[in-house]
Amino acid sequence: MAHEIEVVNGVARMMFVGATPWHGLGKRLETPPASVQEALEMAGLAGWEVVLQPLYLADGRKVDQFATVRKRDGAVLGNGGGSHSRVVQHETALAPFDAFLRAGAATVETAGSLKGGCKVWLLAKIAKPDAVIVPRADDRVAQYMVVATSHDGSIAVSFQATPIRVVCQNTLSAAMGNGKGAMRIRHTAGAA
Repeated sequence: MAHEIEVVNGVARMMFVGATPWHGLGKRLETPPASVQEALEMAGLAGWEVVLQPLYLADGRKVDQFATVRKRDGAVLGNGGGSHSRVVQHETALAPFDAFLRAGAATVETAGSLKGGCKVWLLAKIAKPDAVIVPRADDRVAQYMVVATSHDGSIAVSFQATPIRVVCQNTLSAAMGNGKGAMRIRHTAGAA
């Protein structure tokens, strides 16, 4: 499963507008969602609550480590975070995109969950003409902004401009690239 899209009861936790992704998964929408919340609902990502739960050794001793757990189904999304770790709900992390959507500066293109809910992303297409790579050859590149976060500690809340349409783990990795020009917010006490 190279795409790493989270699939629950046969339903992929992803939405997209326009061209169907290579893996054929997700909910296809004819028109872009009007808000981040609507995109999350269409992708099956709304209403999650991720909490920290303490970890214990086999002999019952509590350690200064926590697991991140999706409350509604008990899915363990990550472990090993210390007392400095804080949960940043993905609905909160992705919410800043609403300002761009309301202003007409961008539209939601894709959103989804990867690796069993460990990572969540939202991709917005910037409302400006595609870049023309080869004149008269109709070779165009769209401009996007991706925001991604993880519940397993693998990535901070990250905002990145990219020409890559994120539809899976590989395209998210490529879009995030070397991280130059990215804005990151670590999952610590000052994250809010």
